[in-house]
This record gives sequence, structure tokens and C-alpha cells, in this order.
Amino acid sequence: MLNRIFYRALVGVIVAVVGLMFILPTPSIDVPRDVGTPAVSAFVDVDVFDGSDMLRDQTVVVEGAKIVDLGANIPVPDGAEIIDGAGHTLMPGLIDAHGHTYGQALLEAPRFGVTTVLDMFTNPDDLKSMRQNRQSDRPTQQAALFSAGMLATAKSGHGTQYGIDVDTLAAPDEADDWVAARQAEGSDYIKLVYDPYSGRTQSIDLAIATAVISAAHTHNMMAVAHVTDYQAADDLIDAGIDGFVHVFIDKPADLAIVNKAADAGIFIVPTLTVMAVLNGDAPGEHWLEDPRLGPLLSGTQRGLLTQGFGTFPGIKATKNALASVGAFHAAGVPILAGTDAPNPGTAHGVSQHDELEMLVAAGLTPLQALGASTRVPAEHFNLSGRGVISVGARADLVLVEGDPSDNILATRNIVDVYRNGVALERSPTPIVSPDSTPLPSQLGDFESDLISSNGLPWTTTTDEMMGGSSAATLSLIQPGANGSASAAQVVAEVSRDFPYPWAGLFFDASPMAPADISAFETIQFDVRGVAARYRLMLFTAGSFGAPPTVEFEVTEDWQTVSLPLAEAGTFDAKQIAGLAIVTPLDPGEYTFAIDNVQLMP
Repeated sequence: MLNRIFYRALVGVIVAVVGLMFILPTPSIDVPRDVGTPAVSAFVDVDVFDGSDMLRDQTVVVEGAKIVDLGANIPVPDGAEIIDGAGHTLMPGLIDAHGHTYGQALLEAPRFGVTTVLDMFTNPDDLKSMRQNRQSDRPTQQAALFSAGMLATAKSGHGTQYGIDVDTLAAPDEADDWVAARQAEGSDYIKLVYDPYSGRTQSIDLAIATAVISAAHTHNMMAVAHVTDYQAADDLIDAGIDGFVHVFIDKPADLAIVNKAADAGIFIVPTLTVMAVLNGDAPGEHWLEDPRLGPLLSGTQRGLLTQGFGTFPGIKATKNALASVGAFHAAGVPILAGTDAPNPGTAHGVSQHDELEMLVAAGLTPLQALGASTRVPAEHFNLSGRGVISVGARADLVLVEGDPSDNILATRNIVDVYRNGVALERSPTPIVSPDSTPLPSQLGDFESDLISSNGLPWTTTTDEMMGGSSAATLSLIQPGANGSASAAQVVAEVSRDFPYPWAGLFFDASPMAPADISAFETIQFDVRGVAARYRLMLFTAGSFGAPPTVEFEVTEDWQTVSLPLAEAGTFDAKQIAGLAIVTPLDPGEYTFAIDNVQLMP
């Protein structure tokens, strides 16, 4: 379990998308309609983006969870709550067509106008309750979830590294039973991972991918795919795929694949925002200082937006992705807005606005970009009553100041968000969060054992659970630092079998609820070992992404290292799940010893 917790927050690239740690399924939160809340409300003198076009000076009447009337100069029912829409635009709730809904995702997304999330891989155990939530007409603080649930991948392939038991595929004749099992679990569509050409991870082959697509269609389910390169995309168009949930980035699309995609009728969710992060850009950092939406960010979201994938010299992910999206769009291939949150540099809800801006940069008009986040995904994923403002549609709505069809940045001027007809409480603090337990200052003195101050053992952690072959052993040695009786020693061998290898020791801050270290400013410990730059990593509850990391020098002699926690970057100090002290990335043999680990005010 402890290795799984560490693993879930380890950095990766798009083909091994960053792990997620300390999974906390978002509970279903239905809110009883207050006695004083009118059952009928009316937006008057408001411009309406209906999913396709802008309608000027409209009245929209909402009764309960549904839109019951729409038009210019229509009567307002007696007793209705009047919402003055002059100078404002009413839009359908936004749809993020590529997310991963761990932690507080479904509570965080609606604060920024995203009322529906199309999940591309999550724990199937959560699907039943999420389906009940999206079908309900009761007021709720949660976004509606539609999900692929489990993904189709190979043993040790992408998706197997997240601490979730994955039902992998090894042969084409397994595909029908595999798809039937997903349908029984509640998956709304099938997602497969096809990456046989990169050499970075194991992948199902084309025969298996084709069998999965065929089985999905036999079971009346849509099949979408994770690809990262041109050839993989080309293969799957021929195999009958319905859509791609990333745009390939190894080169721009040429006329051959653009025409093939258009003829095949596929759609693309390019996830431009996460491509920019992979490129080394930081498209989300500006939100921390944004006066409109910045104050609504949770601590976890602020931390994610400052993270990155690391350095990849020569990569042209953003340039290639923008060029491809422009070419596909010009040929009539439907483009859907999705973020792949919560990868590094992204956060649920708020990153949808970055995605809209980047779609406009790729060649879509603002009106088309709005459609890419509303009507278009609703049509392709069969989300009846969502993504549009029309009579009978669900009253998931976003009221913004200004006209986003003229300037896409106006989507950020959010006045109110409505879910099932009721305005949300847009609190920057998760509505439901685990209670934090203050962590004591002494985390491990290793005087007689490897037990930490909270009664749990320090353990080894390596990249083996991600398909790597690094190894580590942990033991007590005598004497310890500065005359102490003993210290913890790690003997590690770091391999080249995984792009981001690691080996070291892990401290579980709190197994049942996150820990609070907000009273401390520094972590201090004694260390000696093979000379190199090692890493301290911090993990926070509900996070999904590269953990905040501080590097430090180790020499052959004992020395005391004091690391200001602020140097690790932005994170929620009241939501700490654990920490790890691990080797450098460079393969090789490392022996290091740790003693007297403590937090300092």
C-alpha cells in the first residue's frame, strides 16, 4: 500500500501520464432545495449562447432542473426569481471532454463553469454512484460524470501504474469479454491505449486494438483512443476508432491523415493545455494571480498549476499540436475541448478556459471554441439535454459578464454557475475534505527500529511497480549520526528500464487522513552516502501530478540538511499524505543513510 501511495504521485510523460496518489473518491453531494429558493427562475435581457449560435436579448425560464421556456419577450411566470442578464451571456455548462476524476475533481470543476466531465480512466468502483448523481434532478454541488472506467491496455502498459488493478489484454480473442465486463461495470464508452511505436511502454498490438474497437461497436459502445504519434493514429483510423482523446505530437498532421480522419468521421480531443505543459510551457501558472478565478483555487489546484513534466529537449508538442488541430478543424473534423486534468500544470475546471484560448489560437473562432466545450462533446458522447440551452434541456448553466463569442477570454468572467437549476456555492475550499491530523515534529530517529513517529514503518519504494527494475533494501546500521545508536540505510540499484527511475525510502504521513504540517517551515535530517544530488518529494491528499520536489547534495560524510518546505513549490501543507527520500535519476548503485528526520518551525 505504501509503495502504491508513493507511485501514484510520480512524474511521467503523456504516455505514462503522471500518477495519482492518495485516491479519495468524491462523495455524492446532493443539496436539498432550500425552502426559500424559488422553484422557478428567469434570466431576462440576457444574450444566450445556445451551443451553436448567439441569441440576443433573450429570456430563459428555468423550473427545477430543466429549462422550460426560451425566447425574446416571453412572459415571466409569477413569483419567479428574476436574474438581470443585461450585459451578460448565459452559456450551457462547460464539458471537459478529457479528465481524470480523482480526489475532489467533481467538486472543483463546477466552480469554474465545468458542469460535466468526460472521464478517460478512473476506478470502476465509483461509477455506480456517479451515474446516480448525473441522473438525479436534485440540486448538487458536483459535476456530472461520464466515464470510460477501466482502459484497454497491455500488461505493464500505460494505465497499469496507478495503483488500480487493471484488467489487461494479451490477445484479440479476449476483447469481447473485456468490453462486456466494462459495460457491466457501468462504463459509458471504451478507451484504449495504443502506443506500439514509441518504445517507452508496453502496448497492445494492432490486432488487439482492432478487436477491442469491434467489440465495443458490437456492444453499442463508442471506442476512443490514447495515441501520441502519427502512425498510431493512422492505424486506428483504419481500425474504425470513433475518436482520439489526444492529438499526436511527433509531427504535424499532413493532408493524407487529415483527409482520412475527415472521411472516417472521427473526432479529436486534442488536450492542447497538457501538450503545452509537456512542451515545457506553464499555461496555468497565471491563474494563481488572476483576480477573477485565482481566489477560487484550492491548495491542491494551486500546487498542480505550478508543476511540469520536466525538460524534454527538442520537443515541439505545442507547435505540432496547434498545427494539427488547425488542419483537422479546417477539414471539418470535429474538435472537442478537454484538458487531461489533473496532470502537471493543469487543474480541474480552470484549465478548460486555457483550453478554449488555445483552440482559438489553433484556428477555431470563439463561437466554435464555445461549441467545442458544449454542444459538440454532448453530441458525440450522446449527452442528452447537456451542452445546449433549449426547452427541455438540463439547467446546467454559466452566466458570464461580456460576450465570449467576441472574445473567448470572457468565459473567465463568471458571475454564477448553476447545476440542476440552482446556483452553486463556489467556495475555494473543497466542500468535503478529510480532517487533517497535526504531524509531530519528530518523524524518525531510528534509534531501535524503522518505525516512524505515527507508529507506521518507514518502507522502501522503487519504480518496480511501474515496470522498472530498480531495487532497494532498507535496514538499520550502527552507529547513526552524531553519536546516535543507529540510522536507516538504503542500498539501491537504479536501472534504466523506466524513464524516471527511483529507489529510496517512504514515510506514510497518515494512512487514514492527511496530515497537517502547516506549523512547520523546514524539514531537517542527517544524511550520508554515495555523493550525488538526491531528492525529497512531498505528496498531498487528492493530488494527481508531479510531487513537489527539493534536491539536496549528499556526501560520503554525515551532514545535516535543512530544506525549507517552501522550496518544494506550492502545495497544501494541511493535506500531506507522505514524503520520500530517493536516489538521483541517473542509473547506478547508491547507498545512503538517513537519521534524525524532523520538522522544524
